Amino acid sequence: MKIKIRIGELSMDAELNETPTAKKIAAALPISTGFNTWGDEIYFAIPVSATLDESAKEVVEVGD
Repeated sequence: MKIKIRIGELSMDAELNETPTAKKIAAALPISTGFNTWGDEIYFAIPVSATLDESAKEVVEVGD
C-alpha cells in the first residue's frame, strides 16, 4: 500500500509492507502526531498496538 508522509511543507511517498502490523497501521490512517529525532532518526508514536511478527527487525536500513 502506498502512503504519503507530510512533515510541514515536506511531503514524501512511502510504501507499507504486506504484514499484519502494516495492515493495522493502514487501518488507522490518517495519523497526525508530533515527532522526535535522535541523530539522523525520526520517531513518533502512533495509535496502533501489535505483537512482533516474523518480519520484525531491531536494526533497519536507511529508508526502511
